[in-house]
Formats: sequence, structure tokens, C-alpha cells
Amino acid sequence: MLKFLADLTNVYRRQAVTIDNHSLFLNRVVTLGILIFCFLVQAGTTFFKTPIDCYGDKELRQFANIYCYVHSTYSIKNADAHIQKHINVGYSNGSEIKHDYYQWVTLTLIAQAALTYLPTFLWKVWEGGRIKSLTLGLQSACIPLEELPQRKAQIKQFLIKGLGLQRLYLFRFAFCDCLNVCVVFIQLYFINLMVGDLFTIGFDFFQVLGSNPLQRSDRMAFIFPTMSKCLVPKVGPSGREESRDFLCVLPFNLINEKMYTVLWVWFSLLAIFTSVSLLLSVMALFCKPLRTTMLQMYCHPGHSKSISELVSKLDVADWFVLCQIGKNVNSSLFSELIEELANSLKSTSHNQVV
Repeated sequence: MLKFLADLTNVYRRQAVTIDNHSLFLNRVVTLGILIFCFLVQAGTTFFKTPIDCYGDKELRQFANIYCYVHSTYSIKNADAHIQKHINVGYSNGSEIKHDYYQWVTLTLIAQAALTYLPTFLWKVWEGGRIKSLTLGLQSACIPLEELPQRKAQIKQFLIKGLGLQRLYLFRFAFCDCLNVCVVFIQLYFINLMVGDLFTIGFDFFQVLGSNPLQRSDRMAFIFPTMSKCLVPKVGPSGREESRDFLCVLPFNLINEKMYTVLWVWFSLLAIFTSVSLLLSVMALFCKPLRTTMLQMYCHPGHSKSISELVSKLDVADWFVLCQIGKNVNSSLFSELIEELANSLKSTSHNQVV
């Protein structure tokens, strides 16, 4: 657990090497940053300002603020015009809408952040610094000449000796990549479960975000009401329980509405991107021309033939490790490495035939 928290605090430090793909990167940096920012806003506003302010019986007002926050508030659908003006109620059959999710927003944001970081955390643990030990310092174009032959020979020896032995490495990355996509869809489902009915609104909420919160009767006003009602129990003079009606202001919902709108839009876009990225990765497993094209991205032009020959002889897991190295080595050095590796495999195949 301590290691997890330490890694979480080091997320935004500059990474010495790149071991993830764009999907993991977006979740590790952008999504985690958005969630942490939202958490800090929620925690800060909760610390400096009361999350709820109820108006009613003066004797019970302080108690009502605590009681209504803990036991939730509600809105009334199909209320009369006077009440509707104050508590954002409108259509449907007159039933009550309960509002209690705001108690858990701060905690759930931390849980969402931890869930977002989980695939990256697992991949870092399973990867074990393998690519870093091979490529650290080789990103720069200014590599000392005396070190270059030794480092290049080290990488080539690692690749040749590990031929056919990298499948567990690929499987672990594929698992984390799939888990990353699942986490995005889980986040979308969780947001809908948390606040209710957000999926059915769609992008229409952009039309109502800037309108007066006291004069709205749209679904967003029911999900994030700025004013609601609360019944507070009180023991009367005869010993019987009586209820006092309070009108409560929920100032945090102005923030929650914008916050969950941003999260919903971001996770919707991220779900599309990660799904397409995963589909391309699956296609690369079965399509050698696509693997050749992806490997060419890390080389100088003019090495197409060597790359094609290399891809035809390498297992898909070995190709993946080679791509991981290509992300962290400058293109000149990687092009030389591709040529030498292709020649080594050609010589090995020739000797086996003879």
C-alpha cells in the first residue's frame, strides 16, 4: 500500500523511459490529474465553507444543517409554481427525488483516482524496469562514442537470447491495456450510478449549464439541485414526534454539476480513444504489415527491407519488446540496431540450413 501511494505521488515526475502506450499515458497523466484536481477543489471548499445551509425553524437550524447533510434532502416533482421556483422541480408524477450522493463525492474521487492508476501500477510492477536497464541514457543523440558499442551489443544480446521467451511480458502488458479500457467504462458507469441518469441527458447539458439555477426544470436541475427540501424530526410538547420543514441550499452542486459534466465528457471521449487503440493493438498481433509500419516509426527512412525481414522472423512478443526499445532509443541508434539484428538473424538462419 505504501509503495502504491509513493508511486501515486511520483506520477508527474519526468519519466526516464517510456514503457506504456498512449491509452495508459492519458489515464496516468490527464485522467488522474483531473480527478486529483476535482478532489482538491471538493476538499478545499468543504474545509472552508459549509456544504449545506438550511432555512426554517431558527431553534433547529444548526441541527438541521447537520441532519439534512447526513440523512439527505429531496426535491418534489410536479410541485406548485411557488415551490418549483425555489427548489428546481418540474415534470413527472409528483414523486420525491432523494439527494444523498454529495456526502460521498470527495471519497469517491479518491477511489476513482486509485482505480485509474491501477493498470499503470500493475504494469510498472510487472515490467520491473527491464526496458530502463537497457535503454537509460540512449534517448539523446549525443551518446559518448566509447559507450555506444557496448550498449548496442547489450541490447542486441538481450534480444537474441530472449527470442521466443517474451510472451509473458506481452501478456502482462495486454492484460493491463485491456484493464485500462475496462476501467474507463467502469468510471462512466460509476458516474451514472453516483449521480443518476447522466447517460440519458447526452450533450444537451451544454445548453443549460449557463442558465439560472433557480429557473431551470431540466434533468440536470434534478440531478444537481441548488435548493432542496428536508424534513427534520422534533419531539413536540406532548411527546409525539413532529416534523419541521426546511428549505436547504446546496452551493456545492454548482461545482458538482460542472465537475461531473467535465468527467462525463472526458471519459466518453477516452472510452472511444482507448477502444480504438485496443482494436489497433489486436490487429497488430495478427497483421505483419501493420507491425512493420509501427516499427518503422522509430527508424530513419530507408530501412523498410530490413524491418520487413525482421518482422517476418520475430515472434509477436519479440516484436513488442523491440518496439518498447524503439520508444526509448534515438532513431539513428535504433536504425543501426535493426540492421545488425536483421543480419544476425539472417546469418543464424543460414547456418541452420547449412
